[in-house]
Amino acid sequence: MRNYREVLRRIVIYFLLFIVGLHAAWALALAGLRVVNPPTTGVQMQPGIEALFKSTPYRKRCTFVPLLRIFPEMRHAVISAEDGGFYWAVNRQVCLRDTLRAFRGYM
Repeated sequence: MRNYREVLRRIVIYFLLFIVGLHAAWALALAGLRVVNPPTTGVQMQPGIEALFKSTPYRKRCTFVPLLRIFPEMRHAVISAEDGGFYWAVNRQVCLRDTLRAFRGYM
């Protein structure tokens, strides 16, 4: 009985250490994104995956710009496209309106 409790105790400790380590790694990755541009996003990966299934060539083209040069409406539209839960209370018409307003202001 004592050996069983010791094994169970070790499993629980290792599990908790794993969870703490995982959260620490996520926190470091999130902090790193403040200084390093992300290599890709889901929206950027979609055309490449579609090209893979269609057996057509695809080359990713992007240019990084400072966040302050991007209109707030465009930032919100991109965030809502990447994270469906970001605007859980806002309907799609508002997101479309913000995207169109951002494009009109950018051009």
